[in-house]
Amino acid sequence: MDNIIRITPCFQFNEYDSLSEAVAVAANSAEATQDKAALINRKVVVSYQFNGHTLVLSVADGWHLTVSLGATAINWDVVPIAPHILGDMTGQTLMFEFSDGELMHWDWQALLDNLVGKQIALAPSEPWLFILVRGGDEYMIDCYADELTLSVGFWFLPKHNPAETGVL
Repeated sequence: MDNIIRITPCFQFNEYDSLSEAVAVAANSAEATQDKAALINRKVVVSYQFNGHTLVLSVADGWHLTVSLGATAINWDVVPIAPHILGDMTGQTLMFEFSDGELMHWDWQALLDNLVGKQIALAPSEPWLFILVRGGDEYMIDCYADELTLSVGFWFLPKHNPAETGVL
């Protein structure tokens, strides 16, 4: 049986003094990440590594997306050489319980296996990172912490298909 872990969100929404401040921050963030995202966007995922803390998605032309949990946001970068990450979660499954009592089986391996062979695009939106898959699937990389320790972060990659829900 899976371990049931009661979770709470890791990240809080950013607060700004004005709408213009929020727009300026978003524009600066988009500019800073656009060039990095372009190295991954429209490329096919050929493999991945995941150890529960760091995700590396390798794409067909040799670039590698590295994703990890930061203190206030999802950290990501695009690098020419894939880092070797220690640890392996193969075969491990978790059951999350949200504050409203909803249970969710987290099958991270099936989610990541589904990305291999697919063309992806990144859509960074602090504090999260969205991965869009050609054909309609969307994944939001988020972080949740164990309510008991608050120091342990867990990945959460929900799948959303706009074609199935009618929401675009």
